[in-house]
Amino acid sequence: MPWAVGRFGSGNYNERITYDDIQWCKANKVDYVPLVFPGFTWGNMHKDASLYYQIPRLKGDFLWQQIAGAKNVGAKSLYVAMFDEIDEGTAIFKAAREADTPLNGDAGLRFVGIENDLASDYYLWLTGKGASWFHGEPGFTRVKPVR
Repeated sequence: MPWAVGRFGSGNYNERITYDDIQWCKANKVDYVPLVFPGFTWGNMHKDASLYYQIPRLKGDFLWQQIAGAKNVGAKSLYVAMFDEIDEGTAIFKAAREADTPLNGDAGLRFVGIENDLASDYYLWLTGKGASWFHGEPGFTRVKPVR
């Protein structure tokens, strides 16, 4: 499982990389699990509020782009990063909306919340839809499901 968090965003995601990884692993008898993540920020690690939203979540569009890409090139399972990393903007667990997220200290830093117009459990729900697709439930496509 290559650790891809922070390595690409929606504009430069390339499912061909996952396809090539799958082919190499098959040829070399190595198990492979591609990683997907909802978004990313260096803002808290570098204590710089200007670094928020480096890889925006796009209301789940970026996460679904990766889920669909992996599924469409033959992935059999996924690793979702990360359940609880609100400091890096990758959390999928139920969290406060951005408007309700408190500051983290006096430097204007904060945790990355769920987009204001989404339910607080939206990324759990979307990840669940991806799991349903990977478990064989029909009806899913590259188009993100509507809740």
